[in-house]
Amino acid sequence: MLILYVIAFLLLISFIQKNKKFSSKDPPGPLELPIIGSIYKINPKMPHLEMTRLSKVYGKVFKMWFGKNYTIIINDASIYREMYVDKAAMFGDRPNLPSLHLLVPGLRDISLENYDAWKPVREFTSTSLARSRSRTLNGILDYQTNQILNSLKQFSKIREPFSPSFYYQKYTINVILKMAFNDEIPYSESPSEGLMAKIVTPIDQIMNRLAGNSIFDHIYGLGHLYYYITKFRGTEADKIRVELKKYYNDHLSTLDKENPRDILDHLIIGGFDEERVINVSLDLLVAGGETSATTMEWFTIVMVNNPECQEKAADELRKVVGKDNGLVTVSHRQSTPYTNALLRELFRYKTVGPLGPLPRVAREDAVIQDYFIPKGTIILSNIYAIHNDEKHYQSPRQFIPERFLTDQHYEHWLPFSIGARNCLGLSIAVDEIYVLCSNLLLNFKISSANGQKLDETESMK
Repeated sequence: MLILYVIAFLLLISFIQKNKKFSSKDPPGPLELPIIGSIYKINPKMPHLEMTRLSKVYGKVFKMWFGKNYTIIINDASIYREMYVDKAAMFGDRPNLPSLHLLVPGLRDISLENYDAWKPVREFTSTSLARSRSRTLNGILDYQTNQILNSLKQFSKIREPFSPSFYYQKYTINVILKMAFNDEIPYSESPSEGLMAKIVTPIDQIMNRLAGNSIFDHIYGLGHLYYYITKFRGTEADKIRVELKKYYNDHLSTLDKENPRDILDHLIIGGFDEERVINVSLDLLVAGGETSATTMEWFTIVMVNNPECQEKAADELRKVVGKDNGLVTVSHRQSTPYTNALLRELFRYKTVGPLGPLPRVAREDAVIQDYFIPKGTIILSNIYAIHNDEKHYQSPRQFIPERFLTDQHYEHWLPFSIGARNCLGLSIAVDEIYVLCSNLLLNFKISSANGQKLDETESMK
């Protein structure tokens, strides 16, 4: 009986603590339950949709307790910009969650490290990436595009239905592999062999794990228990690190400081230790390959469901490039306004990171547009809500490329985040998606196997 009284007392204390205000300027939010807070309000498969619904109840900024973590959800572009651009340093840290340590031990990389230690690494990596991009990217994109087009044309000749996802993954991962490690995966390689099995398949598993294990990060005791059990069994990131260490050792033994071959050479020359170089390399692979490939999958589905948009873009490309043996390159972008608008609308309509790239943490107490945010608060940015705000996008759940022909919507178009901690590979992602999608439109008519529209239901993995 005493144990029951103790449990009831602890539950009551938890309930009071979670529903107690920090100040008179706290954002509104739902009733918090003991221990779990308001996790019960969120569907883990579609958290962005639930948070958008809650924003209509509580406003553009509202609070929730995810277990032990006090969290603010931002659903407004102007507040998002104030926090991530005007006051970037104040909201520059990342949450210290057990599941993230499974991906990057010690969080020593360019995605998860806290602001002060992250900044010099980000600046150096960004400079290295820019150098590599200006020197090699166009040639890499042209070659990889020809490779994937040749593979897809084999299916076109026999008119056999197939899923292009496997080829999109190879295309995007090969761009990063070539720029970072001067390597690539043959298009003939199956998912069960070679680098596909050693790198690409584990990356898919990492993304599924990150999307599915948030509950463990938020309940007292579960996060650390889950971490130690999973660490003992081994993770997908460990498998990738084995391959990255091989790249590191090979580059170290053949390094020419006067003639760096790729990003890995630049990082080694920059004096970073082995662990940090491998962690940064893992960042580039996970972020650079998965998100672009997913965007291309959505491109395929959306083109099937909007054949008039597909044909309009294809017609523009035929006029600019020619329909016989032409290859769309980055240099054609200035001459293809409708295709640019179509892709810009794609990024808005099917935002791959609907809750932003990664959460932030307030480094100090702050007041943002009259809302008090205490130090240590986790910040989630609901990019989906911003991209579907009816005040700025008419009929937001319709795919309308024309909306970007007259207005670029810079203030409310945020697929790559903004500010100091925006997507490191933004320019590369935009270029590779433009080049491949444009060439697909130029060379093929994209349709479903049965001629029907495809399901566009969104879900986190």
